[in-house]
Amino acid sequence: MRTLLIARLTVDEAFRRKVILAVMLLSLVFLALYFFGFQVLRDDLIRFREERLGRSDDLLPYEAQASAMVLMGLYTVNFLAGVMTIFAAVGTISGEIESGVLQAILPKPLSRWEIIAGKYLGFLSMITIYLALMVGSVVAISRFAGDYTPPNILRGWLLMVLVSAILLALTMLGSTIFSTMANGIVALMLYGMALTGGL
Repeated sequence: MRTLLIARLTVDEAFRRKVILAVMLLSLVFLALYFFGFQVLRDDLIRFREERLGRSDDLLPYEAQASAMVLMGLYTVNFLAGVMTIFAAVGTISGEIESGVLQAILPKPLSRWEIIAGKYLGFLSMITIYLALMVGSVVAISRFAGDYTPPNILRGWLLMVLVSAILLALTMLGSTIFSTMANGIVALMLYGMALTGGL
């Protein structure tokens, strides 16, 4: 019960610091650019086919181009979620130790694991909802602007949530070992290596 209270306070703090507002505004900019890009892709393909009088033997099929566009969109969403995860949780413990907030909380009848688990659940719930909104928006744009529906989108979303959950756990672990700055550097470097390995 107290873990859920800490989770709710973590979400409230993110709203108070306007973290969620900033992330959503930048995400809307990305979605607008993605919508524009998908429309340009489709319009260029139609114009090219008309100029070639319907012959498009030297083009990739539209489904392959639309699929690549969706993959780029989802890759960007995954990247944004990863960066958001790191910056949201980088100072979870170390920042509160440095500011003295944790010393005021720990004498209360709260276990350390309740604080960590509550913060983890709070951050994970925000990231899961963010990913659901962004993946849903990418799919809606591909359907509306590109007349293309990607397959297996639920599996893709679940994998993105898993990536964020692991990254969140590593960032929070680092927050108990390193200072906020060192933890941010370590987490970003690990995330960068993981992205490169995935490519």
